[in-house]
Amino acid sequence: MGAPPGSQVSALPANLPFRLISKTIGSGAYASIRKATPLNAPSPVIAVKFIHKEHAFRVGRLRPKQIQLELALHQQVCPHKNIIRFLSTGEDSSWIWLALELAEGGDLFDKIEADGGVSPE
Repeated sequence: MGAPPGSQVSALPANLPFRLISKTIGSGAYASIRKATPLNAPSPVIAVKFIHKEHAFRVGRLRPKQIQLELALHQQVCPHKNIIRFLSTGEDSSWIWLALELAEGGDLFDKIEADGGVSPE
């Protein structure tokens, strides 16, 4: 079994175009999210999704094409006013990262569930 997304099996990419300012603020089956800012400014605060390639491919059973599809979808739907803004992406031998607009306030699914779901209309 591979390493979890937030593990230190592989160091995060070097020479990122932003400065990480938090520990992991969210994680899923094959990725983790951290807050970051521009290298020489305190704002805006953004979210950076880190996907560990080996973990995603081996344990998450993803194929490289599926990750490329996720990147393409983010790029194609921006800039829509109701969708988190995609800023940039990059990768090294171990990681793929996506820089996205930060939406604080918790998980959207949790909010929908607490409100009793979504009406069919």
